[in-house]
Amino acid sequence: MLGLMRAAERALDASSCDVIWSQWLIPCGAIGARLARRRGVPHLATAHGADVAWLERVARVPGVKSALASLWSHSVLTAPAERTAARVGAALGRSDVRCAPLPASVPASPQAGGLPRLLFLGRFEPIKGPDLLLEALALLPRGLFRDVTLAGAGSLEGALRERSGRLGIPVRFPGVVEGAAKAATLAASHAVVLPSQRLRDGRVEGLPHAAFEALAAGRPLVAPREGALADLIAGSGAGVLYDAPADREGRVRSLARALLALGRRPQGLRELAARARAAGEAFRPPRSLICWHERLIACAAGTA
Repeated sequence: MLGLMRAAERALDASSCDVIWSQWLIPCGAIGARLARRRGVPHLATAHGADVAWLERVARVPGVKSALASLWSHSVLTAPAERTAARVGAALGRSDVRCAPLPASVPASPQAGGLPRLLFLGRFEPIKGPDLLLEALALLPRGLFRDVTLAGAGSLEGALRERSGRLGIPVRFPGVVEGAAKAATLAASHAVVLPSQRLRDGRVEGLPHAAFEALAAGRPLVAPREGALADLIAGSGAGVLYDAPADREGRVRSLARALLALGRRPQGLRELAARARAAGEAFRPPRSLICWHERLIACAAGTA
């Protein structure tokens, strides 16, 4: 953390700025708040899902909540989802944490015909749950889906590749996709599955940027009924939610049932895609950038 702070100080020494904007409260938000006070410039910090779990855990320690509230007392705080903003505000005793969705510069594209193609987009880590997707697919009859693409990288990759060889449908591993490759990968899919799971410390997935990108592309989401992601899907109708029991086996079965229903009713996928495309308008530029432009201008002017 000390090295990161020194690097930030060197960057500030080399140029001037009107606002310091931190992504994640820890560690960047803490560093940004201290630097902003030293430099006399406004500070904007965006909280994410991992911040919520950490804040709620440490805020129970006597004296920590007030110390953190003091640290960010001069900072403007935002979050990409209403639920995340509310939980951050509750943990810090603030009522002014606002929601500002993250932009997704992915163009909308028409949905192709044929058997549905599933896509997982994200890190191959336990909280993201790509392994749950493969386990759920193993419970389904063949012929429902053309293939599944796991786009990303991470600690589970070896196990995922090994397990994919035992499935009855092809599994593609294109690696981490960005820019035009990401847009093409989303365009080739029919639905994006984000099967997160609850970790032992109680942490759950927040609102991954992949969800915004999927909706911007006009692709419906499949996700567990918990957290900010469930709020997004329930509010927009742009996807399928499945029950999220605490045990792993129960989650896998619940996801399998959701995928079975999806695969057996292609017309439903087309209807969901239309809703996803409509919901995605909020995340595609220029509309998505207007909110952030207003936040940054207000922060710089001291009126946020």
